[in-house]
Formats: sequence, structure tokens, C-alpha cells
Amino acid sequence: GVLRVATILNDSPSAAAWQHFARLVRERAGGAVTVELEIPYTGKGRGEVNAFDDLISGELALASVGSSVAGNVIPAAQLFELPFLFDSPEHAFAVLDSPAGQDVLDKAGAVGLLAYGYLENGMRHFTSSSHPVRTPEDVRGLRLRVMEAPVYLYFAEALGAIATPVPYFKLADALRTGDAQAQENPLTNIRGLDLPRVQRYLTLSAHSYTPQIVFGNPAAMEDLDTHRGVVEEALREAMTWHRARAREMERDALAWLRARMEITELDARMRDAFRAAAAPVDE
Repeated sequence: GVLRVATILNDSPSAAAWQHFARLVRERAGGAVTVELEIPYTGKGRGEVNAFDDLISGELALASVGSSVAGNVIPAAQLFELPFLFDSPEHAFAVLDSPAGQDVLDKAGAVGLLAYGYLENGMRHFTSSSHPVRTPEDVRGLRLRVMEAPVYLYFAEALGAIATPVPYFKLADALRTGDAQAQENPLTNIRGLDLPRVQRYLTLSAHSYTPQIVFGNPAAMEDLDTHRGVVEEALREAMTWHRARAREMERDALAWLRARMEITELDARMRDAFRAAAAPVDE
């Protein structure tokens, strides 16, 4: 059988997890199962938003999708990307591994999908072109590129920015033309898109965390028949393996970015100012 697998981000921890998964399946299924990786997945022009349609139709067998975008079909999933919810990836995984994390996965059945667990792309940080972002006031009035998910639209609004939804693969262009002046993303994405070419300042705001939910198409998994156990075991191993890999990739990305951007670190007082400004998003 052929398993078509997708995620939106190239050069990312989630992409690394899927590549590891493909290796494990190749080694263990003895050629009976082929994994076709569609990374970066652009869908029909809207990327992640299209991944659901393609999972439900069976065009994709497996995909990892940001929890805020998954929130379009599983509203509770958005909660994981609320601003300043998690202090660290370790804190996030403690929650994702708990009954609260399982509860969100259990809701996938109601929309006709399987949910196997979580991948992640790390904490999100601001970049900007005209001036460093040190306070919420520094974001006010800027065209801030956000993901196509309600929680980010509300976040931009809370900070007084002009929310500018742009698909990931069009982001660098939007910053180059000035359609967007600032954006927020994990370090591995900022590096993957080579944003130092179009953004001068990076603020290590760690304002939200980016878990992805690993979804499967039930029919595609049933079609694996006797190989299903091997594939699902490989999937579980890849999800666990990638946690340490994600931290390595983040450290490498930060070292790379330090040589290319002006970096602002927020102290506790500065973080509290952002946390206070973002508080309305929780409502």
C-alpha cells in the first residue's frame, strides 16, 4: 500500500518526525508499505486548511496539522495555542500527555478522523523589519502576518496590530513586498524561510506554542491490514523521537539567527506586559 503523508513545514521538527517515520516503515514493512511524503504541503493553495478535506476524502492517509487550524473542526484544539499558556515545551508536553491532551484527540472520531498524538514546532517569536518589538506598543498598528486561525486573529487584535492572514508558503513574499511588516513563528520556521533576508529584528517572546495533531484517515489505515500494527508503532516511535530532535533544531536555528538578526530578549517584566495585553484572547 501507499501512504500519502503531509505536513506544511519544510525543515521543521514535524517534517523530521515524518522523515523518521518513513525510514522506520521502510525498514520494518519490508517494501509492503510505501510512504510518500508531501512536505511542504501546499494543498490547493491554502495549505493546512486544505489538509482536512484531503484527509477526509482519503487523498491523504496521515497528516500533522497545527492545533489552532485543527480548531476549525475540533474547537477545543485551539486552546493549546492560547498566548502565554505554556512556559516551555516541557510544560506543554506534560499537558499534551495528560488526560486533557487525550480528550482533544478523542474528539477526532466525531469528524471522521483518527488522532494519534502530537508533534510540535516549538515556541513562537516575533520578527519585524522597521524596529525591534520590546513592548506591546511596538506591535500596535503594524501589519502582523498571522496564521489562518481565530486564536491568532484575536491575538493580533489584542495587541492593536493589523491582522494579516497569509499562508505559510507565501510569507516571505508578503514581508518582502511590505504587505506584512512583522510576523510570528517558531525559530525553525524563521530559519527555514530565511527571514533574515526580509526582517531585521527578532524578539524571543515565546508567546505561544505550536503543537500539531497527527491525524489519520480510518479507511487508509484499515487498508494496511496486517501491516497496520507496524505502521502505528512506527508512528508512536517517531512522535517520541522527535521531541529531543525538536530541541536540537531549535538550538541550531537560534545560533544561526543570532549571526543574522538583532535579537531582543524579554525579561519577566516585559513578558508580563505582553501577557496582560494578550489576556482578552482567553475570553
